[in-house]
Amino acid sequence: MAPAAAVSTSLGDVLLITHRPEPARQRFDTAHTLYADLHDDAGRTRALRKRGDAESALRRWVDAHASYSEALALMQQVGDVESRIDLTLRLAAVEGALAHADAARALFNETQRLAAAGEAATQARVWLQVADFEVAAAQSGSAQRAYERAITLAGAARDGGLEARALRHRARYERQIGRVETACGTVELAVRAARARSASAAEALSHLDAAAVAAQLHDEQAARDQYGTAQTIYAQQRHSIGAARVALGLGDLEAGMGRSEAARTSYALALQLAREADHVGLQIDALDRLTHLMATQDQQGAGELGQRAEALRREAFGAAAQGAA
Repeated sequence: MAPAAAVSTSLGDVLLITHRPEPARQRFDTAHTLYADLHDDAGRTRALRKRGDAESALRRWVDAHASYSEALALMQQVGDVESRIDLTLRLAAVEGALAHADAARALFNETQRLAAAGEAATQARVWLQVADFEVAAAQSGSAQRAYERAITLAGAARDGGLEARALRHRARYERQIGRVETACGTVELAVRAARARSASAAEALSHLDAAAVAAQLHDEQAARDQYGTAQTIYAQQRHSIGAARVALGLGDLEAGMGRSEAARTSYALALQLAREADHVGLQIDALDRLTHLMATQDQQGAGELGQRAEALRREAFGAAAQGAA
């Protein structure tokens, strides 16, 4: 039975990575049942955490809270400190989504206490999630201080991927509050941090964000240059979905410039690449963009594309498909 539980967990992982949270949730639920029959608390804990991840992707916050809470109770017996921090952060994020600000802050305080004697990278991850929470709570000063703390700690840990991610999150917040020029400098720092540590995946993601910032600043050539650099990095990675993300971004750039046919070509390429990578989330994104783009030009074609997107949503989100649109 143990191999069956492990297989169910692995299948759930693949489904979640390709943005199919509902069938993933079912696999993790099966794994949890099998591990429970084996009295394997470590396996149960893993399955519950992953089930909570799937429920979070489905925005089933109450269910996710229950899964994470049960996993955390088990982890007090079988988990290490790093795992407890990771799970507590997940639970704090759910409390935030449920608008339980006091409960979320209490959990963040607990993670900071647990991480205080640990590695700088662990502390950085905690501070980054605290920063994102403060953004959602509209606490600008606290958010900016937490981002700065996360960036500093990630740099001290010499973790280029984490430092770049923290910088990207801060840049997105800066764009959100209208500080686009500042965000431009922040994403450039993200590119440099990732490149300095040879974190190619993080560098490519940073170039994608830099392209979006350049487009917002109406600098088309800079945006194209950033997309081109990201594409070069992704071309060196096997089975990468990055090329689909680049094609989506270029489509957005073309659409923003009013070039509908060029945008349609890029979105169609993104759809093809996402299908080849078997990534449902990116397929839905491409279909949604094509549907919107064609709505005034070809209503029948747009309707067919919309139906394809809805079919994929039902596959990925089940009964929650309408809420996921």
